[in-house]
Amino acid sequence: MTKRSVGDEISAPDRGDAARTSDLRARLMSITAFALIAGCANGWQLGNGGSAAASLAIESRSESVMDRLKQDVDRLLNTRFDDVEALDRQLGSQLGPVRQEGQFNVRHAQGGNIAGAALEGMELRSAQDDPSHATLVLELAPSGLAMEDAPWPAAVLYPPRPDAPESTAHWSLQVGNASVVFGLAPDQVHVRYISISKR
Repeated sequence: MTKRSVGDEISAPDRGDAARTSDLRARLMSITAFALIAGCANGWQLGNGGSAAASLAIESRSESVMDRLKQDVDRLLNTRFDDVEALDRQLGSQLGPVRQEGQFNVRHAQGGNIAGAALEGMELRSAQDDPSHATLVLELAPSGLAMEDAPWPAAVLYPPRPDAPESTAHWSLQVGNASVVFGLAPDQVHVRYISISKR
């Protein structure tokens, strides 16, 4: 894994239900926009405390989660994004109907999981002229998935942008024609979103 300097940054029917859905879509749209700018993703040491055995147990669990994350993401990379049923099966979700936004077809879903971590929401944005060219954004629940290091040797860690107070660190990975971004929470450990763009 490689750690980049800032200079290398890549220009990163119920009204209550309706309001929650609208808020979710707004967050996903914001995440999608950042993910496209970010890469269109060493580690931090675990905190002190506990016995050596406990530390080894935590490390073992972390490796297990990262192995599962790699398997799930690699499986998504090998899935056509125009196969909505396959995506729903893998993520335990149910993508909604198509909504047209400009030249894109957009679907949203709530719930699901990846690597055992709960998803708060999901957006699939595909080109109308070629649905296989698409971006899938998964928004994870807070503190749901700790990523102290990336399980892909080619992954690059980018720090927050100093000129953007709300920006956070992210891992970036290129696999063939696909770009993968893991956006981190302010603690720079927990994953807040995963974006996979296929071209």
